[in-house]
Amino acid sequence: MSSLALVPFTFSLLKLPFIALQNVADYLNPYEIYHFSRISKKTNILAKVFSKKATRIYLISPFCVLIDYQEKGDWSIEPNIEPGPDSYKVDRKNHQPIYAYFSKKPASEALRVLERVVDVFKCSIIYLQLNTRSSRLRRQDLTSYFDWFTVNPSEVPYVYLKCKHGADVQCFIENYKKPSDELDLIVWGERGRSWPLNRELLELPDNLETNLFKKVKIISYKPANLNLYNIFSSPVIDSVEHQLPDSYLNTFLKNWQSGLTNPNWKSVCISVPRQTNLINILDGITATYRDPRTVKRQINVDKESFWIFGGIDIENHDGSATATVQWKKYKMENEDSEVPNELIEEYERNQESGEVQHVEQVLQGIVEQLLASSTFSMYIW
Repeated sequence: MSSLALVPFTFSLLKLPFIALQNVADYLNPYEIYHFSRISKKTNILAKVFSKKATRIYLISPFCVLIDYQEKGDWSIEPNIEPGPDSYKVDRKNHQPIYAYFSKKPASEALRVLERVVDVFKCSIIYLQLNTRSSRLRRQDLTSYFDWFTVNPSEVPYVYLKCKHGADVQCFIENYKKPSDELDLIVWGERGRSWPLNRELLELPDNLETNLFKKVKIISYKPANLNLYNIFSSPVIDSVEHQLPDSYLNTFLKNWQSGLTNPNWKSVCISVPRQTNLINILDGITATYRDPRTVKRQINVDKESFWIFGGIDIENHDGSATATVQWKKYKMENEDSEVPNELIEEYERNQESGEVQHVEQVLQGIVEQLLASSTFSMYIW
């Protein structure tokens, strides 16, 4: 047998007619399209012609670029600081394909990959997910990401930040300058017996402020720091506070009355995973209970419009604004919507006892808790 018979048959894709080449490209996965785009200027142009537009693109810390396709799923490209050959694998948890390769400077390489992916897959919408708890992500890597987004025209509608120290929050606020629709901020505790809860306070300077986000969501496992809320000049703030005593909510309301909170707030909703006592929260505060059957107000926040029924009205120090507080987050479509029985019962119960209680229902001999937590909702108008 001739030795030539052992040589695999090859041919140049670029010699194919355009229609035939397009048919071949239909069978290529995103990794193959990506690699094809890097061969030459000509293949880069062809890759952009043949590639389908990605639904969205993620930059995920420490060094991951994820291409999201609705039809083909998610595809990750991960520069890795650990030496080794290029590898293709599938994540065991979510069955997501991952292409990993060695890079001496993975943070810089991740940004180069991001630029190529945005260009080839014709999607300039980037979702940013950062975890400062990762030991592989250095502070200078984080700031290099922020600098890239500052000068890049890509749109960033969503930012997710997980951290455990006030210095991480400060670094983000001082260096991230890209307007975004929403920020999700997770404040984690140290590992230990009570992890993720932690008694260590989140230390923050008083002069931090940002107006880059239309909506902010906060989940905190550390003792509440009201300065964290004042940082954000956002019309909408939603949060879950795992360590928030009634005295803090009382201080929160008094600060708002005195004009010491951020003046741009329109809606602040704080979920507390425990019972709350309304008498303690309203101690020293002049408040008026409103009957949800007779008092109905329209609230306009950002692009959202809804109605709230009843609640507790509190005026600020100069009478220029009123905050309506509720302990259930009910948003009604219109003024004629049916008033929920829970709101009526809550109004009557709070007037009598002042305590937001867990309501229990006996069903076939089983006691079921209908209210697992208290949601402090404050709408400012």
